[in-house]
Amino acid sequence: MQRSHYVYDYQGNRVRSVVESNNQVQSQRDYLPLLDLSTKQAKQQTSTLHIGTHILSETIESNTQTHYQLTSHLQSNTLELDNKAQTLSYEHYYPYGGTAIIAGKDKTQVQQKRYRYTGKERDDSSGLFYYGARYLAPWLTRWISPDSAGAVDGLNLYVYVNNNPLKYTDPTGQDRTGQDRTG
Repeated sequence: MQRSHYVYDYQGNRVRSVVESNNQVQSQRDYLPLLDLSTKQAKQQTSTLHIGTHILSETIESNTQTHYQLTSHLQSNTLELDNKAQTLSYEHYYPYGGTAIIAGKDKTQVQQKRYRYTGKERDDSSGLFYYGARYLAPWLTRWISPDSAGAVDGLNLYVYVNNNPLKYTDPTGQDRTGQDRTG
């Protein structure tokens, strides 16, 4: 049986995630400012460099391959290139983050992709996107916890970006951003 657990700091930021199977650690990820470090049971190490809300690169140590991630207008990682500008993977999303199309050189390249819709991390074990303050369930098109600010964006405390995911994003899970705030 696979089990995941997470550690958060005093501000609610995730600082570690651990995935266990049969009481053995399968993977561990530590989150540092601007950098994520990951180790899998097979001793594969990954480091991800963040610049602001953008992912600059992801380096996989087992084969010393660097992935450069290109984003859409919503900061969704749609195209991954290697250091020779060869396509590693391509992904297109439904409006609320479900995968519409995904392709890659091989299945391993596609499975290694961790940051996806709006540049957020998708937890492999749950399929949820981690936004900091809340988790998004793309198949429900909703947050799985209520807005801590209350009804500032309407009566439905679980609604994602005022039901307009093509215009707005919510980088932290606390407040939508986009072209305007009147919509």
